[in-house]
Amino acid sequence: MRYFRDKVVVVTGASSGIGEALAYEFAREGARVVVAARGTEKLAAIADRIEAGVAGMADVAGGDRASGGMIADRIVAGVAGAASMAGMADGVASAVAAGYGAGVPSAGRITAADRVEDGRGFTEGAAAATRGEEGCAAAADRVLVVSCDVSREDECKRLIDTAVEKFGGIDVLVCNAGVSMRAVLDDVSPEVLRRLMDVNFWGTVYCVKYALPWLQASKGSITGVSSVAGLHGLPGRTGYSASKYAMTGFLETVRVENLHKGVHVMIACPGFTATNVRLAALTADGSPQGSTPREEGKMMTAEEVAGRIIKGIRRRKRLLLMEWEGRATHFIKKFAPRLLDRLFYNAMAREPDSPLR
Repeated sequence: MRYFRDKVVVVTGASSGIGEALAYEFAREGARVVVAARGTEKLAAIADRIEAGVAGMADVAGGDRASGGMIADRIVAGVAGAASMAGMADGVASAVAAGYGAGVPSAGRITAADRVEDGRGFTEGAAAATRGEEGCAAAADRVLVVSCDVSREDECKRLIDTAVEKFGGIDVLVCNAGVSMRAVLDDVSPEVLRRLMDVNFWGTVYCVKYALPWLQASKGSITGVSSVAGLHGLPGRTGYSASKYAMTGFLETVRVENLHKGVHVMIACPGFTATNVRLAALTADGSPQGSTPREEGKMMTAEEVAGRIIKGIRRRKRLLLMEWEGRATHFIKKFAPRLLDRLFYNAMAREPDSPLR
């Protein structure tokens, strides 16, 4: 729990699926979370759950349990449990209240250098916690909602600027926003391919570009949520694979360029995950697919993926492969790439209404 305590985490694509699960998990870990997506109503509901969980910690310490939905209860239980183990149940609320606030100026533009000088406010925040009685009043300071279409550079810049103005810097950036597709190149409109590149690739580029000075200052972490399709070409997902390959190449270069600046870069490659990504996947003409061709019940859950991503960030891993599909793909590609071509083709061809023929 200590690793992410009071760190500022920006998550794109946070209105559903892996992004939403990450927001809850980071909040449970004690982070200050910036949730970004186009759907502000969904983001507001997520923020309410997170705030309910944080505010409820004071009640938990006193023997009550705050209500905020199932996931909010998980946040409350996790933080309260940690406080109990430390023998600090009575100080949980005021510890939360301190956060970054004690180390960040209340007015004026904050620079990356200022952020380092502040030491992320942790030491001063801890001292303030022993003095303060703010408790629940700090709940609203744990989460920030920002409407952002990552395919637009100006909105990505505004996202980063807003996060910095609110919390004083950035420690972790998770580029999770993405869109999928299902069509072969013979049939697909080039506009669909362009849309996938705009969201999956350029959305990552824009966010990393504007967050980089703050991540360099904090020696923070960048995570790109890629896919097994970013390890080997996935037939019927031409633009999706291309955009994830592009993301991987970009992030690997960022890692090398920042080799001596302390910035951690991780590429996370979940396999098929039980989210709504296939419902929103674009077809050949750009319309949403509206249904899933796969058995969602047999896939990893978004919560499982989020948990592994957080563990990977904590361990500062380079590449995160989450299940046998990813590990097998990574291994077979090295030694038997033609076999992998056939395995991928056969797997996609067996899907109901497969575009492969």
